[in-house]
Amino acid sequence: VDVLIAFEELEALRWKHYLKEDGYLVVNSQKIFPMPVIMGVEKYPEDVEEQCKTVKNCHFINAVELAEAVGSAKATNIVMLGAVCALYKMDKKLFAESVSSCVPAKFLELNMNAFEAGYNAIK
Repeated sequence: VDVLIAFEELEALRWKHYLKEDGYLVVNSQKIFPMPVIMGVEKYPEDVEEQCKTVKNCHFINAVELAEAVGSAKATNIVMLGAVCALYKMDKKLFAESVSSCVPAKFLELNMNAFEAGYNAIK
């Protein structure tokens, strides 16, 4: 895997072994407890971030918080996409053109702001 985007920490830990040596791991710093943890059968690992950071190119960002700051937690995925684009130093204009062609006008500003927040989170 060249890029692994994990929307919560344990997800990153579960799948990081699929990354290429020089692959990118982008993790939303959020904990979502699976049912065995909620039921008390299992414990959520305490050192998830440390284990993930054994990956050469590991980046934790609080994407939910950044998305909420620009208007909606529903834009978390776009924040994460912005972070990946920053890692690859992609031209922001390409994203703007793509989003403009498929996102309804009423959500365009939110998506652009979320993308920018994620892009800047990596710098």
